[in-house]
Amino acid sequence: MKHFAKVIRIITLPPVIAVCFFVLVYFFKDNSFRSLTDFFLFIVFIAILPALIYPLSYAIPCIRKGGRKLQRSLALFFTPFCYLGLIIYLIITHGNASLWLIALTYFLSVLGLLITNLLKVKASGHACAIMGPFFAGFFFFGWWTLLFLPIPVLIFWSSLKTKGHTFKELLIGSIIPIVAVGIAYIAVTFF
Repeated sequence: MKHFAKVIRIITLPPVIAVCFFVLVYFFKDNSFRSLTDFFLFIVFIAILPALIYPLSYAIPCIRKGGRKLQRSLALFFTPFCYLGLIIYLIITHGNASLWLIALTYFLSVLGLLITNLLKVKASGHACAIMGPFFAGFFFFGWWTLLFLPIPVLIFWSSLKTKGHTFKELLIGSIIPIVAVGIAYIAVTFF
């Protein structure tokens, strides 16, 4: 079972979850992404660029020596800048409410993770990465989103089984995107 739990954690890495979410929105929610360019730029800014810190960290000896902890810290520091690039793109191109909801959810979520990290409170980035799209999914798909509930359950189980996170870390990592989705929804609805 522990091997299965490790496999679950690997196939549900945050960039993979983001791309799956974007694919669902692109194909099943008309006019959310205005163009194929929007779709690909969301993948680049939210999935690909933040993930580049990991292979890059192996190429730079001083970072490689810092191990997983330094790698995670660098990713957490670098990711908001990637998401900010997407927000600048949406400002320039006058993004629609759907795109703003997604971009703000991701941006506010990573800021929440960064703040908890600075406060020395460990929050699960894995939980944050699944719960953001899950709760944003209600905006796009309504109650049909509940069909995807087994995914966060499996991710939580696998994190606990592999001792990747404690229940408290998973809970904190889940609360952050719930708040982020709420703020993003208010922002796109009233501004």
